[in-house]
Amino acid sequence: MIYWLGAFVLIFATDPSAELKALPDYKVKLEKSDLRASRFDPGDFEKATRALEGKIGEERSFTGSRTGMPYRLYEPDEKVRKGKKLPLVIFLHAPLDVNEPLKHPQFLAFIDAKAQKDDPCYLLAPRLKSGKFWGGFEVVYPPGAPQQKLFEERKATASQEALMELIAALMKDHAEIDPDRVYLTGLSAGGSGCFWVAEMFPRHFSGLAPVCAGTLKCYQSVVTPQKLAVWAFVNRGDEEETKKTCGLLLDRCKGWGGKVQYNTYTDQGVGGHSAWNWAYAEPHLANWLFKQKREKPKPGEKVFW
Repeated sequence: MIYWLGAFVLIFATDPSAELKALPDYKVKLEKSDLRASRFDPGDFEKATRALEGKIGEERSFTGSRTGMPYRLYEPDEKVRKGKKLPLVIFLHAPLDVNEPLKHPQFLAFIDAKAQKDDPCYLLAPRLKSGKFWGGFEVVYPPGAPQQKLFEERKATASQEALMELIAALMKDHAEIDPDRVYLTGLSAGGSGCFWVAEMFPRHFSGLAPVCAGTLKCYQSVVTPQKLAVWAFVNRGDEEETKKTCGLLLDRCKGWGGKVQYNTYTDQGVGGHSAWNWAYAEPHLANWLFKQKREKPKPGEKVFW
């Protein structure tokens, strides 16, 4: 009975819903998107983007210092690339889609013919290995230090590091990629991964476009001040944790000097955790993103590019 009571107290003390309620309300304005479900068929959008799968090419393999990473890369037409510096967009899939990273093809809207004419870019779709995540970090201790919280240091995961090494390698092979215009987007846990990767590697990314992103752990861990532009998307019916923590992360980014925007979809037919069905159809997303440039690295700060 004593053990049961102790377990009950522990569960109650770490109840995530209690932690969520204790958080302040976010201040950023959650705006209704101009894209209306009543005038937009997400099914048609999915079919149109599914037809673009062939444009991103076959999966290739990259060998990093700690782990490998399969990926697909869209390269703009040579005539478009010649003499220009072009942005790079990186899509982080949901971990559940590890064996089918193109399960939700809506992000391929970046390489639609009209999009490439108006806002040309490279598009990278890396793939996690089974059981891995874009988020989180590894806890390490300095040599000789006792393994106590006081001495804990954070280290990027092998997958995060492989992603950064892959991007740096692509830049060496493709001189047209603009190192000051590299952007992260992703859906669900891949959307939260945008915040995580930017946190573990400050001063690398120019902007984020997370979709259905936000967790308590992510909010508690993304604490490094840096100037980041973020346009985030959720649905009205998404989980409260997702909506609240994403809003608070945007407040934090705005406080650091970043430009932020938070949009929701509320029309009839809009589901809960599925905002990617609309977000990647936003007509001004690419143009808005590509105007954002990264904050210059601080003196002595280690960067991959």
